[in-house]
Order: sequence, then C-alpha cells, then structure tokens
Amino acid sequence: MDVTLRDVEVRYGRQVALEGVSLELKEGVWGLLGPNGAGKSTLMKVLATLLVADRGSVQVGPFRLPRQQHEVRRRLGYLPQEFGLPGNVSGREYLRYAAAMKGASSAEVDRLLEVVGLREVAGRPLRSYSGGMKQRVGIAQALLGEPDLLLVDEPTADLDPEQRTRLRMVLAQHRPGRTVLFSTHVVSDLEQVADRIVVLHRGRVRFVGTLEELAAQGRGWVWTLTDVPEAAHPVGGTVLSERLTDGRFVRRLFARRQPHPDAVAAAPTVEEGYLSVIARADAATASAGQKGRK
Repeated sequence: MDVTLRDVEVRYGRQVALEGVSLELKEGVWGLLGPNGAGKSTLMKVLATLLVADRGSVQVGPFRLPRQQHEVRRRLGYLPQEFGLPGNVSGREYLRYAAAMKGASSAEVDRLLEVVGLREVAGRPLRSYSGGMKQRVGIAQALLGEPDLLLVDEPTADLDPEQRTRLRMVLAQHRPGRTVLFSTHVVSDLEQVADRIVVLHRGRVRFVGTLEELAAQGRGWVWTLTDVPEAAHPVGGTVLSERLTDGRFVRRLFARRQPHPDAVAAAPTVEEGYLSVIARADAATASAGQKGRK
C-alpha cells in the first residue's frame, strides 16, 4: 500500500515536530533513521491516525487522512515506541483479544507466537514477562491481520541480539502490496532488511535513497590514520574507532576536511554516511541561524 505525504507540518505549541515533510513510500521495507527528537515518532503517529497534521496532505493507498482514517485503521499494523499491556491476562489471551478486534483467527495468533518465540510462555500472565518478551508481544499484535501498512517504532528496544535478528527476518519477509516503515536510530537494524532509507533530522527529510546511496553520502568525511603520534601534528576530527592491525595502530576519523597531513580518505560505511547527512544538516542549520542574526 503506497503512502504519500505532501508538505506535512506538525506543531506542539511553538515547537515544530515536522516541517514540510514530503515522501512517497512504495511497497517494501523502508527504514526511518534519525536521532532522538528528529520527528520519527510524530511521523509514525500521523500515519497511524493518532495525530492529525496541522498542514499538508496524507494519503494511504486510496484513502485520505484524517477523513478516511477508519479505512486506514482496518489495513494498519502499528507498534508504538511505548505501549502498555494488561498484567493480569496471558500473552495468548491478549493476542486473541487483539485478533478479534482485527478479524484475525486464533490459528494466526498461534502462528505469530511461534514466529516471535513466545509459544512456550504464551500461557503465562503478561506481568511476568520481561521487557523483551513484552516487546515481542507488541510485534505480534502489529502483525495480526496481515496489514497492508506496517509501522514499527523502535521495535528492537529491549531485544537481545538473537531476538533482533529474528525480528529483522520477520520484517524482511516479502508480501506483495505491503509497505513497512521501520523507525530506529540504530543503523545496523536496517542494513539487512531495508530496501530504502529516509533520514529525518529536526523535523525535516534530509535524505531518501538506498543503503548504498546513504553510504556514498559519507565520501570525503571518513579518514584513516596509521601510526602517527598526536604530538607530531594535531589530529582533527572525531575518532570513530581505534584498533591494532598487523601491529600498527590505526585510527578511523570523521571530519569534513583532511584531519591530518597523513590521513587517507576511506570508503564510508552506511553508518558513516548517515553521520555525514546529520553533520551537513547541523551545519546548514547553524549557518541559517547566523544569517538570521545579522
């Protein structure tokens, strides 16, 4: 189910959460990246029909929001960043109740309990579940009913590495016509599953493209420096990593310009490309602020 946003703005009082957001999300898995406070959860809430944009247009498939929000909700699966669960019912009972609301079957509940690795504890009350187990219950409820639009906001919180891998596999399973929007600030969560990436920062879209195109944004920002003591010449930039390689001390640096005469340009990773997008956005914001003060 395609999603189209045109010049969407959301404000909380004087604070602008989304500003001029225009996106076209097609079938597939979309990663939504951005630091905390970037506007990711606000965008999710708009698409989940929980928040009405102050300006702009939002269309989900053939339906316009907020006018046709009930039609969108019938086709929607949503895992918010924070959600509550009743403690006095079991995981299976809770999901069966959610399935009844979505018109899904008990057989689908049992299948999803297996998918998220909770079949063995499905009869236990939710108050006895760990944070990671509750997160997996939330993932299962979002998947109920085979939704055409699946929104998952920071879904890997509280999950261990094995559970994170399981979730990525579930999200990567292709179903024709489904659009998945996976919000996170952890780049590695998206590297195995996302078809395309959207980067939000300070409420604005800063990048849309593939993982390879995001990595390419970091060209000219990433450098390596080998066996050079800082006393010989000041080293600029931010140290991304330090390691010993074949007995030699190698630093990986992040800087807009060559941070040391002996620094060599390196091929950027996806995460480094993301960092460069954020750095450019911050620089542009700072420059605009200086011009505004003149």
